[in-house]
Amino acid sequence: MQGLLDWIRRISGRYTTAQKVGALLVAVILVLGLVMAARWAARPRYRVLFSGLEGQEVSKVLAKLDEQKVDYRVEGSAILVPQDKVDKLRLELSMEGIPSGGKVGYEVFDSTGFGASEFSQKVNYQRALEGELSRTISSLEQVEAADVHIVLPEEGIFSSGDRKATASVLVKLKPGQKLGSGQVEGVRNLVAGAVLGLSSEDVAVVDESGNTLTGGESSMAQAATQLEALQAYRAYFESSLQEVVDRVVGKGKGIVKAHVSVDFSQSVTQQESYKPPTEGGLPSSQQTFEEVYNNGSAGAAGVPGTGSNIPDYQSITQGGSGAAYQKRETKTEFENNREVTEKTSPPGKITGVSLAVLVDQEVEPTTVSALEDALAAAAGIDPGRGDVIAVQQVPFDTSYQEEAKAVLAKAEGGRRIMEWARVGALALLAVLAALFLVRKLKRVKKRLAELPLAELTAAQALEEAVEKARPMLTGAAKSPVLASIEMFANQRPDEVAKVLRAMLKERS
Repeated sequence: MQGLLDWIRRISGRYTTAQKVGALLVAVILVLGLVMAARWAARPRYRVLFSGLEGQEVSKVLAKLDEQKVDYRVEGSAILVPQDKVDKLRLELSMEGIPSGGKVGYEVFDSTGFGASEFSQKVNYQRALEGELSRTISSLEQVEAADVHIVLPEEGIFSSGDRKATASVLVKLKPGQKLGSGQVEGVRNLVAGAVLGLSSEDVAVVDESGNTLTGGESSMAQAATQLEALQAYRAYFESSLQEVVDRVVGKGKGIVKAHVSVDFSQSVTQQESYKPPTEGGLPSSQQTFEEVYNNGSAGAAGVPGTGSNIPDYQSITQGGSGAAYQKRETKTEFENNREVTEKTSPPGKITGVSLAVLVDQEVEPTTVSALEDALAAAAGIDPGRGDVIAVQQVPFDTSYQEEAKAVLAKAEGGRRIMEWARVGALALLAVLAALFLVRKLKRVKKRLAELPLAELTAAQALEEAVEKARPMLTGAAKSPVLASIEMFANQRPDEVAKVLRAMLKERS
């Protein structure tokens, strides 16, 4: 330990007080920086546990976190906890029904007593059903929160059987999100399927701005739905055909715009056709008449009339032998074959397509002609239906592209300047550091040159004496005096050097 302190004294003796203070400040700053970096690296990283909760739900979550002694931070409406505990805390809190989103589900029956009335049971069931549906709808990707209200008809002796169950759904959408018509219909079917006696037509869906999302009988809602369908048709045609144009003439050298006519009316067509009956057809009616007469008793015989009374004519007579008579008649009627065909045409049938294609003038005419044929085939253009496709070559305005290139070039130039400035700063620091080291070396060299010759001679003489005495001392046993002198010289070389200098001065 004493040797370390002596070494420190020797090193510190070579520098001035200002240099010592500067080195001490640098060491303190370095130590503080290391401590702060270690603390920053060791601190826990926080992630969002829940966000967007109501005040009551936030208080429940914070109470559970305090109970489990978990570090947390609250930033606005978000609760942050250490990253390695997020999944575990979510599972534990969800098992306890926290957060519930402010909605009561079927867990309301967990605290129901035996003395609850039938009315209370019905009210709790309706609350639980509404809460469960709200949670389910809130789990949709586009929905942030949802409220469901159900009206169930009262059952009783004097209640009218014509009343039906109805429901309304209020959805709060996430920023930038919207529900399509198919998704709205899915929400209506979801609610209708969970409530007995509820039809999807009796479910109304409204967003947080009061806009009706269900079609219903509203003309405005129908117009909005039709406009949405038209935009979807147009976007489909334009995106698919634009891809073809970009692959043929190059990106930015062709534009496609489409107009689609759609028939939103719904029609039902019935057609009856009659065909004559063919052989083997089914009869419409069939009648059979049969008459049988049989008389075996004897009686008057002969043919009545003049033949039996005039002698000139011979007559055939039969008498006493009985008589028999039988007659069968069948009547079948066939009708024309009748065929009834009923055809239902759903709304949304495309009745016409018009395409406008603009191509840069630099494109070859043969390429434009081939492109027109390809687009007509891809879009299903039917001239008999009145479809139109127009492909025109026009000079494109490329000024905005040139401006964009100029902006990019300017940004690239700025980036290069910053890169050069950074490299220059690093080079300048390197040069300054080199100059500082050169100056320090010059100072050391100057101080060595300014040392007295006697000091150098004493140091050299000490080294020479030690080297000459080392072979003699290695083979022989050291005396206690020599051992003490050697230990003293090793521990305090500066004092030994001073003694030798004084001895040399006396001899001189």
